Amino acid sequence: MKRFIYIVTILCTLLLIASRAQAQHVALEERVPKIKAGQWLNDNVPKKSQYTYIEFINSRTVSCQQTLLRIQNDAHFGENVRAVIITNESPEQISPELRKCANDFIHVAFDVDGDIFRDFNVQYVPFGIVVDHRRKALWFGNPITLKTDFLDKIIIQNNDTH
Repeated sequence: MKRFIYIVTILCTLLLIASRAQAQHVALEERVPKIKAGQWLNDNVPKKSQYTYIEFINSRTVSCQQTLLRIQNDAHFGENVRAVIITNESPEQISPELRKCANDFIHVAFDVDGDIFRDFNVQYVPFGIVVDHRRKALWFGNPITLKTDFLDKIIIQNNDTH
């Protein structure tokens, strides 16, 4: 019996350690890693802005296609709010929906080797993060659950601190 309890204790400890290793590398009010993309769609590198919305996607999944439509139709993106879409797809494999999204304020970074996904420890897509100009995380989570006015609320809440 003691041996059984000992084995169960070790297994539980290992599971706890493994589950902690799976956590996102994003915490509210903390700085997020820099985005070190080797390639950008149309060589369109984002300029600095007050806020950046980062979204990790795979353009072939239905949930990511839904969030791409939301990004494409969102009027928030401009000089003060940029969007960076990060995909682990190769530039040759991206969907037409992703090409339609890209413009002067919505940028697409290719992460074929998965380095950016690893830096942020992204385990599922879509996964979104809103950061300020200091790369401080103001919100993160599944973009499907967001209301259309989420950027308004975040910007209003954080204007006093910038």
